[in-house]
Formats: sequence, structure tokens, C-alpha cells
Amino acid sequence: MTLISRRHLIGGAVVAAVAPRIVAARQDTGDAWSLPIRNPGGVPGDGFVIRHGFACENTWFNPGWWHTAEDWYRAADANTAGAEVLAVHAGVVVWIGSDYPGRVVLVQHLDGLVAMYGHLDYAVDVVVGANVAAGQVIGRILNWPDARAPSHL
Repeated sequence: MTLISRRHLIGGAVVAAVAPRIVAARQDTGDAWSLPIRNPGGVPGDGFVIRHGFACENTWFNPGWWHTAEDWYRAADANTAGAEVLAVHAGVVVWIGSDYPGRVVLVQHLDGLVAMYGHLDYAVDVVVGANVAAGQVIGRILNWPDARAPSHL
């Protein structure tokens, strides 16, 4: 018997919706890379930590399931609401949507790499089809006060 989680179902729907855009996305990229988060106007990554890593068991939230991202938090108090979310590399915005809670933005980079940014405020700074540069602000972290975890990327 195969169990399908809500995350798998949503993930499959996102891939199906985005696949044609990803195949068509083309951009000129440089070699620049950026960390994905900063305090408004600050230095990318300064004052932030990764509290939950990619591809490890999600023991604190969903034991037995693998965590599918890196969770970035402010080191001082963990509440990351309002922090600026930055494109990690040049690319094309191929999808904006969801209520994860908050917006999810997918950016297609060279060689099929897709970066996913989750828990963003609903007023994102980019639109589908926009070219983004490494370090460009694409949105801010949603203030999510009633969640099991503090607001984070």
C-alpha cells in the first residue's frame, strides 16, 4: 500500500503546472551566487542560521518523513518575519502561488536547477517571467505568528 502525503500531492501539482515554463525558461547567468536571506538592507546571511537541513528526518515536525528544504531563521530570536528573501543565482521566475502558508516562488536557473522559496509574504516583488539576478530581493518572509515554528524561509 502506498501512502501519499499532502506535500507529495501539492508537490506533484506544482511540478505539473510549472514543467512547461521550466522547459521554456532561458536566461543569461553569470557566476554570481548569493545566500537567500538578509535583514532589510543588510548583508546576505548575516545573523541567520539553518535550523533544519535538507534531506534529514523531520523529527521535530513530522517524524518518519524527510525534510525537503533548508529552514533559515534569525539566530537571535528565530522569528524571521520581514527578512528579505534573495535569489541565490540569476534565473527566471517560473511560478508564484500556493498558500503554504505564504507564497511560494520558483526560480529556474541554468542546467535545470530550480530554487524554491517558501513562506513568503503574499506581496512578492517579482512576477512570473521576470529575470532575476543573484542577490535580488524577490520577497519578504511572512509574519506567521500562530504556526508550530517561528516564521522562517
